[in-house]
Formats: sequence, C-alpha cells, structure tokens
Amino acid sequence: MSQSIEKTLEHNIVKIKPVGYSMYPVIVPGRDYVYIEKADYGTLKRGDVILYKRPEPESIYVLHRIYKVKPDGVYTVGDNQSVCEGPLAREQILGKMIALDRKGRHINVTNVIYKLLTGIWLDMRKVRRPISLFVHDIKSRKCRHNKAALYKMAYSDDLTGLFNRRYCEEVLCAISNDNRNYIIYSFDLNNLKKINDTLGHQCGDRLISGYAAILKSTFPEGCVIGRMGGDEYIVIKDAEKMGQQDIDNDIKRLNDNVADYNDKEQRFEYSAAYGYALKTDVSGCDMHVDAHDVYSIADRRMYDMKRKMKETWN
Repeated sequence: MSQSIEKTLEHNIVKIKPVGYSMYPVIVPGRDYVYIEKADYGTLKRGDVILYKRPEPESIYVLHRIYKVKPDGVYTVGDNQSVCEGPLAREQILGKMIALDRKGRHINVTNVIYKLLTGIWLDMRKVRRPISLFVHDIKSRKCRHNKAALYKMAYSDDLTGLFNRRYCEEVLCAISNDNRNYIIYSFDLNNLKKINDTLGHQCGDRLISGYAAILKSTFPEGCVIGRMGGDEYIVIKDAEKMGQQDIDNDIKRLNDNVADYNDKEQRFEYSAAYGYALKTDVSGCDMHVDAHDVYSIADRRMYDMKRKMKETWN
C-alpha cells in the first residue's frame, strides 16, 4: 500500500486489495477489492470497516471492523478474529470502507443483506473465530429474533440442534489458518439402518438425536459439535493445553454417558465408532495445516474402529 495514501484520501476514494485473512470471510485476500473514503471521526459507528495505521514500530495499515465506540476511542476487531484492538487515537484513523468488489459484484455497505449478515457476524465475535477460541455460547448472545432465526436456519441441524455440515466446513476452513493446536473427533453411529428397517425411522431419529445429546453432555460448550451427515458427527476442540490424559478423560466421559443412555433405552442400543486426530498428527505439519487433513485422519481412525467392531460382532 502506498505511503501517500493519507494524502490521496484527502480528495479521492481509494481502491485497495487487502492482504491477510483478518477480514475473512467477508473480504477474501488477493481476490476482493475495497473502496475507502476519508472518514469523519464523529460519524463512525459500530459495524463500520475502517482503515487505520498502527503506531510505530509496526506502522502498518490495518482494515478492521469497529466493534464499539467509547469515550476513550474506537475499538476494532477483524472479521476472522476475536480480540479487540484499541482504543485507537483519532489521528490513526484514515478512512472507512464504503463498498467492496466481491467475486465480481460491487456491494455498497448500505446494502441491506450486507448490513444484516455482517451485523450477525459482529455479534458472533466470541464464537466466529474457532482459530483462536473454539468457544461459543449461542445462548448468551443477545440477538434480535430475526437474526437468531437466520443464524439457526443457516447453521443448525433441524433434528439434533447441533451445528450443521455447512457451519462445520466453515470452521475447518477457518482453523486451517490458525497456529494453535486442536483436536478433531469423528463419530459414526452403529446399526442406524438396521434400526430404521426393523423399528422404524422414528426410532432411528431418536437414536440420532439421542447421540447428539450424549455428545453435548460429554464435551464442554467451548467445542464445536456438529452433525456432518445422516449418522456422522464431528467435534472440534481446542487442544492447546491438552495431553493424552485429557483425551482419555473425554473418551471415558463419552462411554459413561453412552452407558447411562442405554440404561434408560429399551428398544435399541446407543453405539458408535469414533476416531480422533490432533493438528500435530499431520505429517510434516507447520504453522498452518489444512484442518480437512486432520479430519481425514480422525475419520480414517474411526472407520478402523468400526471395522474391528464388525469383526467382533461376526
């Protein structure tokens, strides 16, 4: 970015192509363009995307969204981040975004859909960046009814109430850019088809929703728990401070919860194969690892367990 951007902004709208993933997924680096105009400090508000300059020794330009405006200054956060930066001094702020070119479409920041979706994204600050948090608490978020309904429709599985595949795929993409360690569990129910064929789909649905409840009671709220398909589940958990004993405790807690549910169930048995993998399990892993590769390892280990279980049954 040119060092004369401050001077250019005095009389012109500046078009720039951001780099870095701090504003992903709203702005994709290397693909999207944003339009910046000089900002009147007094008109800045929550949700505005502003261009500012960090003080020395960094002295770099940053494009982040305003999280809150307080008497001591403006606080910002990247759309792919959770930690706020600020307060920013008035003289640090150079301009604000008025539009962007995304996948060839020109989108003005006054666009109703843009305002709605980015508003939801901003409200999800504490949960949207599983890269650094893996923490979400949907119940604690104060969303208006229409925002909550839109979020549920987009990211919730109707039968179980877990996150759906779409959300989990977004999480996998997001954590691929993180430096922290994480663990991914893969689960696959046993005998779902048999239960559907012999006892009916109502019992099959009860098996699916019941195992979802088992997972929710096993893993803390700081995990992403989702349903990836008919009888497949995923759990993504921050493993920065986890050791093998912590993993063993997860499995023991899971088995205890399964046993409790089976004690109450008269018509079928809750049973599933599982596998897990840490980010560090990827061969030759560096700072950035594709989380889909980690998930594939967990999935492969899960199917190894399922094969051994079938051999035991036979």
